[in-house]
Amino acid sequence: MTDVDRDSFAVLVRVASARGNFVSLSAAPPALLAACQNPFRRGDGVLDSVVEFVATPAVAAQLLAGLEYMHVDDSGAADAGGGVDNVTVSVLDGGCFFYDHTRLTGCPRLGGAG
Repeated sequence: MTDVDRDSFAVLVRVASARGNFVSLSAAPPALLAACQNPFRRGDGVLDSVVEFVATPAVAAQLLAGLEYMHVDDSGAADAGGGVDNVTVSVLDGGCFFYDHTRLTGCPRLGGAG
């Protein structure tokens, strides 16, 4: 994942299972998780049906590369899509995210200040 800002601004990433199955980012090295705004906005990165985090595009890409999926919900008839899940990854760029200890922001530069 890249952007024209060359990681100057953070993105908000949301990973969600439509059927409530689990996604995990826990295989990521601690240093990579530390580069995100923590705690995560939704979930904690371990066995979540929805997880949201704020990171630079480069860090977000590394986290997503290690994404793990665990299918636990087989409810529903097979002919009605039972056992089939849709996992979506959404990326919001251009929002205005707050600063924290990581100094990440999604806010555009004001008056050209960098």
